[in-house]
Amino acid sequence: MRLCATLCAISLLCSANFSIAAPKIVPRQKPINLVGTTWAGKLFDEVEYIEIQADGKAKFVIPGSNREPYDYTYVIEKTRIKLTIYNGYSWFEGEITEATMTGKLENKAGRVEERSFQRERTGPTE
Repeated sequence: MRLCATLCAISLLCSANFSIAAPKIVPRQKPINLVGTTWAGKLFDEVEYIEIQADGKAKFVIPGSNREPYDYTYVIEKTRIKLTIYNGYSWFEGEITEATMTGKLENKAGRVEERSFQRERTGPTE
């Protein structure tokens, strides 16, 4: 009896021009590869450069400064970047395009500021 009911249901579905569409396959968006790029902008008080390196590392350079370059870490997910600065005291989160990085700089003291960086062809160490 059950088998008959199942076969009847299948027969009705097939005869009613009912079609089941296959799910659309949406390609995954790859993260933008920034390794080897240099970005210029005002992160705090002066023009500074961020040099994106391999393995989730970045270097923060202030041209003409006696300060040693700071090491940052970063994570990129699709078109978003998060830079961790000063061992986690500050962080920058923003959107990336091929030419710009725009977002917010925040710190543990509660300071929040909008920031923008432009991709440079040459960096401070070239």
